[in-house]
Amino acid sequence: MTTNQIIHQAIEKEISLGKYLLSGYSEKIKLFEKKYKITTSVFVRSFENGKTGDEQDFFEWLALYKGKKHWEEKLSALKAA
Repeated sequence: MTTNQIIHQAIEKEISLGKYLLSGYSEKIKLFEKKYKITTSVFVRSFENGKTGDEQDFFEWLALYKGKKHWEEKLSALKAA
């Protein structure tokens, strides 16, 4: 196996992992959107402006949003490689 093949395989594996994680993040985010009846973009703006409470759900929701955003950016870069 050549170095290029190994690198290509590693990139494909990382892309596969990223897609799996994105799917999980998206499903969990949808549950929060349904529970609180707002979109994630509205929630994030409200959270960042200090207009939400300190409930554990809100910190988890924000972490899911940031994780999803991170993997979207990473997948975009990996697919461009």
